[in-house]
Amino acid sequence: MAIKDDLDSVPRVLYKYFAPERTDVVSRRLIRYTPLGAFNDPFEGRPSFTALAPEEETRETFRSLMPTQTKHAYNDLSPKVRSLLPFKAFEQQLGQFAASQEPQLLTLLSNLTPLMRTTLHKKVDELIGVLSMSEVPDSLLMWSHYAASHKGFIVGFNPRHPYFHERKGPNDELRHIRRIDYRETRPRGAITALEGVDVFLVKSGHWNYEREAHIAPPE
Repeated sequence: MAIKDDLDSVPRVLYKYFAPERTDVVSRRLIRYTPLGAFNDPFEGRPSFTALAPEEETRETFRSLMPTQTKHAYNDLSPKVRSLLPFKAFEQQLGQFAASQEPQLLTLLSNLTPLMRTTLHKKVDELIGVLSMSEVPDSLLMWSHYAASHKGFIVGFNPRHPYFHERKGPNDELRHIRRIDYRETRPRGAITALEGVDVFLVKSGHWNYEREAHIAPPE
């Protein structure tokens, strides 16, 4: 669930817990944006990708590409071959062959899903970090987990500062504060069917005591 653009819906203060040795956050005014793969929750930012795309979407994409690819393939033939083989006949033969290969194509894409899942997670971790903050400053569990067993400190941030609201447009999933959506079920589906919320903002309900808000870095 995203925090609305209306600033009245934004908490007055968001908090970040730190271990005692992280005083450089205050002295140097630098803070880390953490890759999703480095979070305590191993499933955060890791939806269960079951396929690259729904099967019917894959079929439609394959078929929509056929006319253009058929023309390219025909034009690549030598002039002598084209003089003996009319385009319509070539198109019909290639179409029949492509239709016969659809099951093999779907199987190949299915077999590639684990590799694509791993590659996508790695690339997201390389390109995107997340600043995770909480609405609560007095969580005993968070003081224990993130502030070196109550030896650390917290910093309060003004979430109304323009730094936290630099989205490029209404569909921008990054560059603005977003509340975490705590769910009992892990997001699951084809890569193309999942939304940004499913990828960046869903955690197990077991973590809802953290009452987090995330922001991926503004440019």
